Amino acid sequence: TEGSKTLLVIDLYHNYYPRFKDVTLDNGDKIIVEQTRWKYIHVEASPAGCLVHIKPHVYPDEPFPWTSQKNERTIRPDFVLIRNFPLDSHNDTFRSQVLGLLMGGVPAVNSLESVYQCMDRAYVHSQLVKVQHKLGADAFDLIPMYYYPNEKIILSVPDSPLDKQNATPYPLVVKVGSGHEGRGKIRAQTESDMHDIRGLLAQNTEYFTTEPLIKFDYEYRIQKIGDNYKAFARYHDGWKMTGDLSWEDMEFTDDHRLWVDECAQLFGGLDVLGVDVLHTEDGRDIILELNDTAIGFPYPYEEEMIQQTIDLVVSKMNALFCS
Repeated sequence: TEGSKTLLVIDLYHNYYPRFKDVTLDNGDKIIVEQTRWKYIHVEASPAGCLVHIKPHVYPDEPFPWTSQKNERTIRPDFVLIRNFPLDSHNDTFRSQVLGLLMGGVPAVNSLESVYQCMDRAYVHSQLVKVQHKLGADAFDLIPMYYYPNEKIILSVPDSPLDKQNATPYPLVVKVGSGHEGRGKIRAQTESDMHDIRGLLAQNTEYFTTEPLIKFDYEYRIQKIGDNYKAFARYHDGWKMTGDLSWEDMEFTDDHRLWVDECAQLFGGLDVLGVDVLHTEDGRDIILELNDTAIGFPYPYEEEMIQQTIDLVVSKMNALFCS
């Protein structure tokens, strides 16, 4: 539409329609929000760009009141804000939707190139290993991960694990595929536990990884949204650190800045990211994983982080359309 730019928002949880209602770009263009979930979009692309057909939200996904979510519509997005991981808890992948937006050349936060690469947990860890090689193991204490292709292949390899010197010792954590939010992971205290787990792994073709089960005092996240940095501890009784959590602000140190800035350079650049760290009983800070565009916004900081995200999107759109 003349005098406006269409912002496609992929987010289930936060209503961005009112957030952008009175926001304009430096050239006066209004920002028209179209918000939905990955599962409701159909993307077609050509050298001229892409068109996105959006289905209406249906139960249990109630549409936000007084928004376009109740309608079926087709849009040509000028920019995309991605706040949901393109892989759901049932392992349904929305890779084709990401590829369609990539083919259409749509700018996004985070970039679509980085979103595509970050869909695979093992690949993300491989890039963290490169950061460790660059900074050194003492400066970037990354949790060691051992990769297996899948249990069906392992059944035909009697000597697995092949690298016994670097295989994960017990107790350990098994993580299947690219599950997130605590899903797809289980503890194995002994070889007997692992034998039972392998029986379940043999029923699917996903790769899996193992890493040591570490006793820790607390977990914390180092977060970066645009030029905004934050560190906060997360406390929970469970080992997965999901469910009912409590949060506490932490001092943001030089080490934190080094880690998150190095990680922000991966995948062509990350505008939004969080680095999760375990603080152990003996005082080590062990880097656990990198989370990209879909990092959660804890309720004590939610308003602050949403506003930082809006400011980031507007800044990117101004640079693109008003320079």
